[in-house]
Amino acid sequence: MVILGKRYLISDRNIAALSKKERVFEHDFIDAVRGFNLRDALIAIGRASLEIHLSKSPFKVGRAALKDPSTSVIVTQHSLAYIANILIISGANDFKNKRLKVRDDLLSLCNIYYCSIVEPLLQEDENSSDQEQLRSFLIRMYVEQMELQFSPAYMIARTVLLFNHIANRVPPTRFPPLNEIMLEEAGISLFDYLRMGAISFSLLSKQPTLNIHNFTTAIVPELKLRLTEERVRCFINILCADYQRFRETDSLYNQGLEAKYTKNRFNPLYIYPIAHYHVSEHLFSS
Repeated sequence: MVILGKRYLISDRNIAALSKKERVFEHDFIDAVRGFNLRDALIAIGRASLEIHLSKSPFKVGRAALKDPSTSVIVTQHSLAYIANILIISGANDFKNKRLKVRDDLLSLCNIYYCSIVEPLLQEDENSSDQEQLRSFLIRMYVEQMELQFSPAYMIARTVLLFNHIANRVPPTRFPPLNEIMLEEAGISLFDYLRMGAISFSLLSKQPTLNIHNFTTAIVPELKLRLTEERVRCFINILCADYQRFRETDSLYNQGLEAKYTKNRFNPLYIYPIAHYHVSEHLFSS
């Protein structure tokens, strides 16, 4: 868990007003960000996430966080994901003119996220022995530190091994092989799915946006045969959501969540890490 002292940065008027509050509630955060151009803001968040991933700065904290040397604000992948989540459900859209500045606005939002958003541990009148509150804290702490513990490359390899292990242990008479189920349900085999996941990870390690042509223009002969437009669309359909679908998923999982547990909200980015932002094939990863 990151514990910071609040910093004050020059930022958008609404964000600056939010920074001055001792306690910030979820609805305050939503009000402050809904005025931004959504597509532009999500791409800015993607670039900040990419900077953390690629950085070799001495101010980097594992693979999950980066301390801004000039302000001492720590930006984490978890806080960026939360901000992206709130932006999408806030009612912001792609047609607004206000742009989210990484240098000031995003740093301020990360600072607010860690220092000001109301949660049980920051409220003196809360009973710290309450099991529900302790569970909330432990879950969020675990999620925030996952990237400190696991390398994405190791996780991909482990996934492949698990698929093989499970496929060999499940009695074939009980239900069809996993690969057949995947083909029937999603139109793509498990290993094509894993291949495309690895390719997506490679692409998004260079830029926060991608489109179908990033896959179908492959020049590696074996990949060119496998990366057909139909397979790529099947892969994208599993991981991609437009804004409306994202909001519906957020509502489904978080409709009964108390505002004080907003930091522990279920983030639909866990299901849909790729967002479709236009009727064309352009996509971005948050």
